[in-house]
Amino acid sequence: MAARYGGDEFAVLLTGLSGPDEADQIATQLRAQLAAPIALAAATVTVGASVGIAMAEPGLTVAELTLRADVAMYGAKAAGKNRTETFARPGPRLAA
Repeated sequence: MAARYGGDEFAVLLTGLSGPDEADQIATQLRAQLAAPIALAAATVTVGASVGIAMAEPGLTVAELTLRADVAMYGAKAAGKNRTETFARPGPRLAA
């Protein structure tokens, strides 16, 4: 299921995946499809996409899952745009 999330942000909900690697493969294919040049009357244009991936877990709310995907997407943008990043929960901090 795909839905517009905000101005130029969209969310895609995928079910039945084997894990994060399959989600990454699908995101890579999606980014490649979006990057294909489109001929308009005045010019040919291309678009890019930064993709954030978050995997559902038992007890995780829709809001938390969406926030994780958003955090991952902004990580992709910060790492150079037109990338895919998967949300990773920060590990425990070690005492100094």
